[in-house]
Amino acid sequence: MNRYASLLICLFFALAIPFTAGAQDVPHQRGDIIVQLKDGLSAHAWIKGWPATEPRLVVAEQISRPMNLWLLQFDPEQADEYRMLGQVWRQPGLLRAQFNHTVHMRNTTPDDALFNNQWQYVNNGQSGGTPGADLDADLAWDITTGGVTQTGDTIVVAVLDDGIDLNHPDLQQNRWVNWAEIPDNGVDDDNNGYVDDYLGWNVLSNSDNITGGGHGTPVAGIIGADGNNGIGVTGVNWHVKVMIIRNDYVATEAKIFAAYSYALEHRMRYNASGGTEGAFVVATNASFGIDGATPEDSPIWCELFNILGNNGILSCGATANADVNVDVEGDLPTTCPSDFLLSVTNVDHNDVKPTLAGYGATSIDLGAFGSGTYTVANGGLYAGFGGTSGATPHVTGAIALLYSMDCPNLVALTAADPAGAASLVREAILEGVTPNASLNGITVTGGRLNIFNSLNYLMSDCEGCIPPTSPQVTGILDSQVILQWALNDSLQSVDLQWRPVGASTWTVVAGVNSPYLLADLNGCTEYEYQLIGHCSGESTASTAVLSFTTEGCCTAPADPEIFVSPAGIVTISWPAVYAAASYDYRFRLQGNSNWIQFSTPAPIAIITDLPPCTTWEFGLRTDCDTTETAWTETMTFRTLGCGACLEEEYCIPTAFDNSGEYIASVTIPGVIANVSEADPDGYGDYGSLFPLPTVEQGGTYPITLSPGFVDGTFSEVFKVWVDFDQNGSFTSGEVVYTSAQSNTTVTGTIQIPADAPLGLTRMRVVMQFLSATNPCPFQGQNFGEAEDYCLEIVTASTCPAPDNFSLIAVDTSTASITWDPVGQAVAYEVEIRPDGSGTWEGIVFSDNGAELTELTPCTTYEMRVRSTCFVDESISYGFYEFTTDCPSGLDTPARAPDSWRVAPNPFTSEVKLQWLADETGRQQISVHDSFGRLILADQWFVQPGAEVALSATNWPCGVYYLSLTAADGSRTVQRVVKLR
Repeated sequence: MNRYASLLICLFFALAIPFTAGAQDVPHQRGDIIVQLKDGLSAHAWIKGWPATEPRLVVAEQISRPMNLWLLQFDPEQADEYRMLGQVWRQPGLLRAQFNHTVHMRNTTPDDALFNNQWQYVNNGQSGGTPGADLDADLAWDITTGGVTQTGDTIVVAVLDDGIDLNHPDLQQNRWVNWAEIPDNGVDDDNNGYVDDYLGWNVLSNSDNITGGGHGTPVAGIIGADGNNGIGVTGVNWHVKVMIIRNDYVATEAKIFAAYSYALEHRMRYNASGGTEGAFVVATNASFGIDGATPEDSPIWCELFNILGNNGILSCGATANADVNVDVEGDLPTTCPSDFLLSVTNVDHNDVKPTLAGYGATSIDLGAFGSGTYTVANGGLYAGFGGTSGATPHVTGAIALLYSMDCPNLVALTAADPAGAASLVREAILEGVTPNASLNGITVTGGRLNIFNSLNYLMSDCEGCIPPTSPQVTGILDSQVILQWALNDSLQSVDLQWRPVGASTWTVVAGVNSPYLLADLNGCTEYEYQLIGHCSGESTASTAVLSFTTEGCCTAPADPEIFVSPAGIVTISWPAVYAAASYDYRFRLQGNSNWIQFSTPAPIAIITDLPPCTTWEFGLRTDCDTTETAWTETMTFRTLGCGACLEEEYCIPTAFDNSGEYIASVTIPGVIANVSEADPDGYGDYGSLFPLPTVEQGGTYPITLSPGFVDGTFSEVFKVWVDFDQNGSFTSGEVVYTSAQSNTTVTGTIQIPADAPLGLTRMRVVMQFLSATNPCPFQGQNFGEAEDYCLEIVTASTCPAPDNFSLIAVDTSTASITWDPVGQAVAYEVEIRPDGSGTWEGIVFSDNGAELTELTPCTTYEMRVRSTCFVDESISYGFYEFTTDCPSGLDTPARAPDSWRVAPNPFTSEVKLQWLADETGRQQISVHDSFGRLILADQWFVQPGAEVALSATNWPCGVYYLSLTAADGSRTVQRVVKLR
């Protein structure tokens, strides 16, 4: 009896008669009020104090002697019911007051026409799943069906999504409306900072245009489709208010923060006004995020959940619909370490997590039914919904349902400590899960949402003494800390007990108040403490045993922040270590063995005069009065000056699926030769290739691109962008190559503009099924892969490539071609191949012309020519195409296969020739350098499988041409490279 008294008195003072205009009208007998009076006080004596100015109130009967409950009556036609109930609350001697609600046999399965399709609530195997794999919703609805708190406050859930079907018949009763706002009058009627936010808020248009909802409509329906109305389906809550905040999954966090802030401001106004303004928002639901991101990437987003929670709002987030361990790979917001966030993964109708559902033993709290769950859909329809987007609103809806149950302690906490109430509800959600084998070890709880269990867990803690809530430790020094906690009106006093961890006895301090200064502590010591609340009578309630560590430990610097300026100045700062006398820092050029070391009295290091675009290693340690720490792990930074490729923030594509096809190779002769397998997440960054790929202003370069396939082949399109203006984005004007559809290797050329800015920029290669249009898709289904490369654009060299080609003569087997002479050239490297062939054959000419022989009749050839000058070669090629004549009656001649090969290529001291053909006989071996000079001549008797090794120890490094000439005069040439 006493525990009721203490709790209800606290409700009187804390809640200040919280009946709001927006409260739902729970069915009750009009004109009836039930009161619980203090022990020994009769209603007949109590009513003598009823103000004569108020409407007449009479005692009807005593309905419980043990609880001292009485039924009072008034004329509902002569008095406002809520005003009468509020006036009753104000009278002395009262413990509790409420309307006399009408009671009927509980209908735990609603009469909604399509309810049987909602296996997630009651699973009888109707969807082919496992019977009993459900939320036990029918049992939960025996306790409450949602809508309002026991003090009449309307429960609101905020859905951050793409809008809602405003006309859906199953969402009309449960859609939140801001009744304090007059729609479409251009005035902020309720002074909340949002003009005409009658239906909700659209952060994109700054209006209440929330129409839409291909995704938001089913999410809202899962949380609160109107239940037991004879049509369609039901939500987790039969009655609740769903606040729609439309953001359409925009790609900037600013709009996300704006969306959350709308819900936050409404709850803050509710808290500050005692429920007369704002909205009682208890939860938010969001299905968007950033794959692979971490809390360090977005500290503001993660802190936002703490701010929401401190005001009483829990947030639910859907993890990735991918087979990914978010603890390892990252994901936002579901890896945020907030105690007010519930991160949710997906479970199907067999109670099994699908493969394409994220997990994480540290970050993902629980699973919920998502795949194939049945709910409302756009256009007034009903359909299946799925993924983690379908799982998460079941948890969000469960939060709202818990707030509606008859739980005095939750009501008291909600008024006195909104954060404490939110923590209690979150605890009930997590403690109530049903253990699940597919989630065991890969989620925090190892279980799946069970609404009935969570209600029972909360019910077990609904009455009695409430301990202090929201304990925290601030102002930590070496000898003192400040302890803080939140009170509630059931508490008459609070005791504190504390001790060093490991000690056997407690030091007890009676009658403490928050905040409390705990002094005379030892430095660098871990302590534990507990708060003990005393209520009326002998009842007590204690917090868990909590801990903190005092300052004074000699620890190494942690979490350094690095700022690199364009002037080559590097600033490294870190949080101060309380026990530090000074700090040491050391750095060295990556690859060097010797450190450069300095000392600083402050937690900051400034390093100057570093050369541009260099990578450095550094380490930190703390010097204390009598000791020093070990060095931190070696960290790195890079100075600026590397160019756009490494310093601009390029969009990284996140929506490529390369499970079936990928980019196998990218080749620009003399520039890039990269062979790769499928890259993680459909994107490969090859910006660190060495030596640095270099191209010239005005140069033309051949490019060869090859697809790779896992099983079977597909028609792919390659597209290549180069960020010529070096602004960190790829535009349509920067497309340098687009292939036709092909399931094999494609070839083409890329042209570098003569006025392209010098420096390091980025090239993106995209391969995509059927078409490639976007260099950075971030949503949708995109089969293929993207790869990035750095290109150093340099000034055109003094050894340019040839141009202005002329075909002097051509017949069936020979061609004479000339080009403009290059002034510095001493020779020209000429290579040809049949059009579409992958193999080039080369020979060196000393003049600005080539006499090509032994050509195949009726064949189109590609020719590329590079200049060889005294000091270097032209970086790019000149290109030309010609076709040999066709003899009479000859259409498509056969092409001879390669008859020999060289290996290795490139080589260092020796190169081997291997004969691959079936013929035998003598071959003349000739080796020329890139200037056309004869380096070696020899005879070789060939037969199938024959090999010969050529010693190249005395050859200078560079390009060489090996030729074999048969007795009939036929000759073949291969190009080789000596490295050193």
